[in-house]
Amino acid sequence: QVELKADPWSCRYILVFGANLYEALQPGVNTYGATVANRHSRGQVKFCIVDPRGQKAIAHADRWVAIKPGSDGAFAMGLARWILENEAFNRKYLEAPNERAARKFGNGGYVNASHLVIWDEERGYDNPLHGRFLRLEHIHHENLQEKGASFMVFSKKDKALRAYQDVSRADIEAQGQVRLKDGSTVSVKTAFLLMKEAVFEHSLDHYAKACGVRRETIEEVAREFSSHAPRTAVCQYHGAGNYVGGTYAAYAVAVLNALTGSLETRGGYCSGGGPAGVWNKGNYNLVDFPGKRMPKGVKLSREKSSYQRSSEYRKKLARGENPYPARRPWFPFTKGGLCVEALAGIDEAYPYQCSALFLYFFNPVYSIPGGFRFKETLQDVRKVPLLVSIDIGINESNIYADYIIPDVTYAEGQYGWLSPHAPCFSFTSVRTPAIEPLTQKTDDGRPICLETFLIDLAQELDLPGFGENGIPGNDGTFYPLRQPEDFYLRAFSNIAQSAGLPRASGRTLKFVDSNYPVAKFKAILTDDEWSRTARLLSRGGVFHHYESAFEGDVKRNSVKRFCLYNEDLASTICSITGKRFSGTLSLEPGLKQATKEYPFTLVSFKRALHTQSRTVWHQVAMELWPENFVIMNGQDAKGLGLSHGEMVVVRGPFNKEGVEGRLFVTEAVRPGVVAVSISYGHRQLGASRVFVKGVASYQSPDARLGGGINPNELAMLDSRFNDTPYVDLVGGIPDFSSSVVRVDSVLGKGA
Repeated sequence: QVELKADPWSCRYILVFGANLYEALQPGVNTYGATVANRHSRGQVKFCIVDPRGQKAIAHADRWVAIKPGSDGAFAMGLARWILENEAFNRKYLEAPNERAARKFGNGGYVNASHLVIWDEERGYDNPLHGRFLRLEHIHHENLQEKGASFMVFSKKDKALRAYQDVSRADIEAQGQVRLKDGSTVSVKTAFLLMKEAVFEHSLDHYAKACGVRRETIEEVAREFSSHAPRTAVCQYHGAGNYVGGTYAAYAVAVLNALTGSLETRGGYCSGGGPAGVWNKGNYNLVDFPGKRMPKGVKLSREKSSYQRSSEYRKKLARGENPYPARRPWFPFTKGGLCVEALAGIDEAYPYQCSALFLYFFNPVYSIPGGFRFKETLQDVRKVPLLVSIDIGINESNIYADYIIPDVTYAEGQYGWLSPHAPCFSFTSVRTPAIEPLTQKTDDGRPICLETFLIDLAQELDLPGFGENGIPGNDGTFYPLRQPEDFYLRAFSNIAQSAGLPRASGRTLKFVDSNYPVAKFKAILTDDEWSRTARLLSRGGVFHHYESAFEGDVKRNSVKRFCLYNEDLASTICSITGKRFSGTLSLEPGLKQATKEYPFTLVSFKRALHTQSRTVWHQVAMELWPENFVIMNGQDAKGLGLSHGEMVVVRGPFNKEGVEGRLFVTEAVRPGVVAVSISYGHRQLGASRVFVKGVASYQSPDARLGGGINPNELAMLDSRFNDTPYVDLVGGIPDFSSSVVRVDSVLGKGA
């Protein structure tokens, strides 16, 4: 599951961690924030912002808790400690050991709080069963087939050992001895008890100090949060875990929703409602085709791969060496998207040499904290023999490319569909061009863009699934894949078919034919398919009502099982430390912050007017805000003798020359923190002159496109790994919240 969030349409209290509520949150353009603001104005919901920076939503929030950057986990564990100590958790819900039992409480999913874990205090992991869930197959000799994997619990009613499906209530604080089928005895504890012990490793005062707030603040927020259960929940996003140690921070934040019994229930912590229609099922098979080839082996980013299965690990063992640490981290739990570690792997040719690198709509030098480190990587032809970029402009990364393939913008031809982010709603939205593509065309009249390039490249390489017989139909016929619309229109047809859409009216057909550039390709489909697809296009997709997301208060299409203890995590050895990850909550130390030389911690964020990097081309946005600011607390500015509006230079340990920006003094940021928004500070995208061989004239650079500063140029690098950007060792996410900086006046002081 990608994410869950508080249900803003029915929640009564929302605790916001790492989410820019009014400016940058899905679903839609400010739908979530607008809903919260509307209901808050009517007294229907309260909300608390937990953030070092006072985002715009603090204007309405009932409380703003300005924690230290990267201390979301400490604050969440402090809340959990108070909730546990004061019996403010939903015990009856946590005692539900299976989905059937949880549904009686109005929840679509259950928590494994009562499931028993084999816990050998003396031998630890010398016992191969230590840290594993006790299962039925461990205690019964007979062939149990699938039921053998059943988790075991102690029944609440009679304290007997039972399979978790066979009882409706189970003890969540049980521990004891269990005899296994081989005659040996093991100690067991519940997942809840292991979580509770982890939380109680530190006092409330310790958590308060770790996150930089008063103990009383934690107590007050915990009391308010738990008092609204079960219609209380967390709204969390990247900021609650985008740093070293962030996986466990996000874990702690999420567990708060389990304690209050708010999982997958109306007004609680909900997943998305799933697609209303699917692209990969229907009249056209867009997934499988004869001769289909699948990628094999380990990715350069080492995601979804185990270090213990690598040749490096085996060779070290064969030589009698300690296999830890690995040369770089491995990430067996991450499914995709570790661009930082992909580039770091390319830089070190680890675990193998890169032959060719394609960048699509990606500007790593600009967008990654510390991405400047990869300039040398992209320029080195030994590390990147072939660099191809598909993009709409020359940016800070593809300036080093061998080839830049022009792409279309969202308005010209970026087809696509989207199923919902959390929470609740079920829909499938679609996007088609608003205007004809403005890029050059191929000799046969197709616009040059990502899809045209990939189709032609695939055909040149004689890959299956492209060309005249690229797409199989369910009727046994094969259809061509020569242009983007061959794929996308058939995907739209599948969506319309799977959603059960009726044929469009004559009026709708006329409207689509007259206003949608894609209509000129309607002959790709049958008349019936086009009619249903036109209905889909005219409405921008298929959207179900909020009420359809629930059966009573139970969320439909729910995540069925939530983990207070994660066996897979606990059984995995970190490729760097050689130690097992914790299977439950853990207060992980972040990077050391604030030194005498660099006394401020840098955080970044995104403003509502901009996307991550390309909207410097948006004339109105740049007229409204031509630059971003170095945002600092008034107390800090006064201590440095700095004034609002003056030019300052911000330096970091890996950027001692620094970058210059305009100071913005406010109380809406925690003392000791400097905040800088992303989207500004470009060196390319038209901000500087680019010389191209064989071109007689050049477009003059526009200095306005380079206004402001890029906070990622100030990020710290990890000296353990060849001075590449810091990442979290569990999830691999880059660190946006731990770099330290100093701020000096441009007028003479400083290094």
